[in-house]
Amino acid sequence: MKMKSGRLAVLAISLLTATASTASAASATANGPAALALAGVVALYSPLLTADEREAVSAFFVGQSGVRYAKKISVTADKIVCRVSNVDITARSCELTFKGNKQTITGR
Repeated sequence: MKMKSGRLAVLAISLLTATASTASAASATANGPAALALAGVVALYSPLLTADEREAVSAFFVGQSGVRYAKKISVTADKIVCRVSNVDITARSCELTFKGNKQTITGR
């Protein structure tokens, strides 16, 4: 199943930037719909997940209710830093860090 990561990134980045004023540098755990949105984006880039786990998280995120996956999936990242341009407010980027390896995603 191919997913358009740009759409996922825009939604998750929007969710992240909406709560940026209350974010802290401390370790955090997300719950509920925000957790699913964040996991839907982060899972696509995580080298810590199997292909089956990435596909299951992506399917859940886009609303496919018939997905069967028996194990618990934990989506983790060492660091997530998202930015929104103050010149072009539609320009967004996130830097994801997994075990010291950084990946940058951008979206509009």
